Amino acid sequence: LTDDKFATIAAAVEEGRGIYENIQKFLRFLFSTNLSEVLVVALGMVLAALLGLRDEAGHLLLPLTAVQILWINLVTDGLPALALSLDRNPGVLDRPPRPKESPLLDGPSLRFVLLTGALKAGLALGLLGFLPGAVGLEAAQSATFHFMAIGQLFFAYAARHTDLRPLPNPYLHGAVGLSALAQVALGVGLPGALEAVPLPLGVWLLVFGMALLAFALAEAVDRAVWKRGAAHGLGEPLEVHLVPHLPVPRQEEAGGGEVEDELQLFLGGVARGVDLVGRGVEDVGPEGIKAVDDPVHRLLVPRDGA
Repeated sequence: LTDDKFATIAAAVEEGRGIYENIQKFLRFLFSTNLSEVLVVALGMVLAALLGLRDEAGHLLLPLTAVQILWINLVTDGLPALALSLDRNPGVLDRPPRPKESPLLDGPSLRFVLLTGALKAGLALGLLGFLPGAVGLEAAQSATFHFMAIGQLFFAYAARHTDLRPLPNPYLHGAVGLSALAQVALGVGLPGALEAVPLPLGVWLLVFGMALLAFALAEAVDRAVWKRGAAHGLGEPLEVHLVPHLPVPRQEEAGGGEVEDELQLFLGGVARGVDLVGRGVEDVGPEGIKAVDDPVHRLLVPRDGA
């Protein structure tokens, strides 16, 4: 809106693609972690009934209480999800344009949500079924809660990885670290505030180990999903063709001024866009295209040669 440079247009397209990419990360993170919560609550009640896990009053063991679900959604979901919006995604301009009808949750993202959500829920149900015999019902329920919260934080990293690898995000590191610190501090110092009970060190180590295992499985799913996506042509970079120096011819206007040939102006604009993805083009002027690192100037064209 402030000028008519092709470089500005290309920068705006790059910014828009980056925002779209971050929205998809946000959705993958929240949907996968919330799916695991739904499965744990629903299937956990069935598991408790099958195993006869009841408290002293005869009530079925709740996998997660209302307070714990609220804590997970507000604290361990909120800060990392907001931090994902600050990701920087180099290489978004190397992708072909996205079809306007493509959904925010595309095929690879949907597979990631379903698979990782189910895996995390399965690990949580394993804790819920195994620990009561070792540490008691209340401690088992508290350990399941802490696993869900801490594992949720680690999922933020898996959700941001696609065929593109974003730059390091210090805001995400801070959000994850702060949320994990709050989780452990309250779990150790004031567990009653979260309707939990104190846990021995061995159980805390088991909780963190299971959270890291969930993260490793999510990363494996992530790589498999996006590898499959790449095999189906998703996220393929454009081909790079080398073209010789393009002098920009001048034409005389009726009024005596000079204008640039429209075709050369278009090619120059594409070259300016190439500069923004690090292809080495510096500027376009009346004398032609200047290059920073190569005497042969580079230009991106679609695969069909159009």
